[in-house]
Amino acid sequence: EVLRFLEMGYRVRMIEVPSGGIAIDTPEDLEKAKSSLR
Repeated sequence: EVLRFLEMGYRVRMIEVPSGGIAIDTPEDLEKAKSSLR
């Protein structure tokens, strides 16, 4: 997604964060993420 913004001429800033995010690529991943937020 970031590449699309760059290709359209938008400026993009990024910051480093201490922990990684949760990748949600499958319905099972979504359920795991939902249950971790409860």
